[in-house]
Amino acid sequence: MSDWPMFRHDPQHTGYSDCEMSNELELLWKFKIKEGMFSSPVVAEEKVFLGSDNEYIYCLRANSGKLIWKEQIGECADSSPAVINGKVYVGSHDHYVNCLDSNKGDLLWEYKTGKTVPSCPVVVNDRVYIGSDRYLYCLDATLGRSIWKYKLGEYMWSSPAVANNKVYVGSDDHYVHCLNVETGILIWKYKTEFDIFSSPAIANNKVYIGSDDNNLYCLNADTGDLIWKFRTGKEVYSSPAIANNRLYIGSDDGYLYCFNANTGDIVWAHNFGHPISTSPAVNKDRVYIGNHFVSCLNAATGKIASEYGNKCLNKGCNSPIIANNRLYVSSSYSGCLLCFYNKNNRKKMSPELKQLLEKREEGRKRLEDLKKQKDDLIKKGLMSEKTYEQRYNEIIDELVDIEDKIIKEKMKNKKIKKNI
Repeated sequence: MSDWPMFRHDPQHTGYSDCEMSNELELLWKFKIKEGMFSSPVVAEEKVFLGSDNEYIYCLRANSGKLIWKEQIGECADSSPAVINGKVYVGSHDHYVNCLDSNKGDLLWEYKTGKTVPSCPVVVNDRVYIGSDRYLYCLDATLGRSIWKYKLGEYMWSSPAVANNKVYVGSDDHYVHCLNVETGILIWKYKTEFDIFSSPAIANNKVYIGSDDNNLYCLNADTGDLIWKFRTGKEVYSSPAIANNRLYIGSDDGYLYCFNANTGDIVWAHNFGHPISTSPAVNKDRVYIGNHFVSCLNAATGKIASEYGNKCLNKGCNSPIIANNRLYVSSSYSGCLLCFYNKNNRKKMSPELKQLLEKREEGRKRLEDLKKQKDDLIKKGLMSEKTYEQRYNEIIDELVDIEDKIIKEKMKNKKIKKNI
């Protein structure tokens, strides 16, 4: 089994899972609440855990989406939980870090910070590292007692990563901070040109992190020295994913980038035509990213292998995760959690389904052509930015409608087994 038990998968924030996935994304189940979900889910113990804007933490069965328990924690939880050793750790807007029993949802302990807790916890060696206000906290994972706290220069949205006895985090003070994991003493800090919303990823003794100054940075993990940086067209809120010496990250300039992780050379860049603020998940030879769709790209070429979208995701979604041969993604404003799985044994395709799939491919091609021709058409005065946005949204709406019809057509002639 290959769980995804915390934000970005592991303490190093690699965003990588080695489970088996196919190109096609097939909907297995959907769970919906009335309020929004700005928390990305995590998967552990054959359960799915996530926060919500209705003050509850939810625990669902991973194979069916059925509710096991929900626990009210005071205020909304945008922080993604971490699930380790039968405990769920999560921050919320009521200023508390909460620890719950993963089987029943009972509150085991809570720790009060200074303000809201948007940062996601990382749990290593019975310690919880999490940010709130201007502090990075280290808590005893069993008892919830403070071990140390480190004061940053400004507010902290970034979530900490831990590797090689060091903890790394960004802050609105423009700095990337590196601390001793045991004592919280500063080892080094590196100054970027603006606030840092992105969370760091650690691999091969390097720290990778984006900044609101439009740059992606690669730093020496021991010294903080700059190894390379790349300037995108806009802010980098996305957090990196790393696999096979490749680094994947989105930017608000509309591109999902793939870099050589050692040199910073671009391997490929795919233009989605709108900001990419979510973070990618990598699975062997595929990359998944959430925007108005869940898109699956070839990790080597950046070409889209498949996409899925419906009315849930059309208003925006959070970072997808991959666990136990399934993909999970929550929608930001529509309050949906979707689970996709590998569909290996296809039944004979109906004429209606074949026609819908052809329409989807035609729509995708029109969308790609529009994105490619945008700059040239605007430069020649044949299209305005407003007209481009109108045409783009028209095609997106059309594709969303087609996807809904595809799902309904597939559901007519098949019954998904409870345990796939």
